[in-house]
Amino acid sequence: MSQADFWVPLNAHTASRSEPLWYWLPGWSFTATIFEPLLAALPGRHLGLDYRAFYQCLTQSGQTPTFNDAVTLLRQTASADALWVGWSLGGALAHATLSHDRLSHDIQSQAAADTTSRIQPRALCTLATGSRFLRQSDTSQQGMDEATFSAFRNGFERFPAKTLKRFLALCCQGAEQPRACIAALSSQQLTDQYAPLLATSLDWLTQYQLDDHQLNNQHADILRLAWYGQHDALHPAGLTSSAALSTIPSCGSSHALLLEQATIPLLQRALLELINASAGKQP
Repeated sequence: MSQADFWVPLNAHTASRSEPLWYWLPGWSFTATIFEPLLAALPGRHLGLDYRAFYQCLTQSGQTPTFNDAVTLLRQTASADALWVGWSLGGALAHATLSHDRLSHDIQSQAAADTTSRIQPRALCTLATGSRFLRQSDTSQQGMDEATFSAFRNGFERFPAKTLKRFLALCCQGAEQPRACIAALSSQQLTDQYAPLLATSLDWLTQYQLDDHQLNNQHADILRLAWYGQHDALHPAGLTSSAALSTIPSCGSSHALLLEQATIPLLQRALLELINASAGKQP
């Protein structure tokens, strides 16, 4: 499987070998070009996950792919040395990909295992990604409660276009300029033309539980940056930044914090610090 199948270039210039490689993984229903305002100030080669091509690769067997299937395929195609940035579902996929021991029983061949053992990520940044998507109990404030998600999932089955618009509003709830945020998001959202892909990947949100300790066990030196919007309507939580990056405060208001105009320069600065810090850890 070639990276070219679903890792698409996000910048036009040709990066030198000394510049970092970035993987950008978008949230549910969005294209990777949503990251372009953010990565414009960041040096390196930028590759974004195209869910449409990714889904085609995953469904070649004729089976409905699970979250674990998606992670396995990402592990098989990732380069060894890269910085990973994932938003929401994309952050969960990135985190799980780098925590591959947790899902090692899903690897179907020794060749795949050999490939994943060579992944030595430079750093991971998750944006609005919780350790789990669904709320674990009635007393927890983390994540979406199951009843709300079930209603959303049923709504998507019946009225996909309307439900996609509703998701835009959820993402931008809490933003200082929600209308501008919705306009920016809507131009990057897949349409209901891709309903099978969207239904399958929507279910992925219920199929993971992330653990920073597991990631650290696999990559002891990995630098982690976890950002959350202060008024995120989806209530993600549970992932933390590395101690070395604890002085970089999380900024943003909504689930779509990566598109908030006040947050973009702050996040760019944080990612530049992440590059510098990770470069110091390279052999």
